[in-house]
Amino acid sequence: SESMITALFRADGPHDFKLESLQLGGTAIGPTGLAALVPFLKSQPELKELELHCPVTDEELEGIGDEGAGLLADVLDTLPIERLDLSNNGIGVKGLSRILLSKRSR
Repeated sequence: SESMITALFRADGPHDFKLESLQLGGTAIGPTGLAALVPFLKSQPELKELELHCPVTDEELEGIGDEGAGLLADVLDTLPIERLDLSNNGIGVKGLSRILLSKRSR
């Protein structure tokens, strides 16, 4: 859930380990959870795979939306991401454009 992700990836937490893959698919972290996750992502220079897909079964979950996509776009330029799964996150044209432009500049 969004509150669990926020607690796990607090900005003031220690991030002295490096990941190549982070799979949080099915957690429906939302834009607030993603905002808590961004500082952690910035501390992961080797991250090649990021999975944040939102579960399809719960219609009340909106995913990260355009707001979260904008937050994620700001950090994608710093990561060597090869695989990114943001399916079912309610990302519109605006959010998708932000993500695509961030990766195109690399």
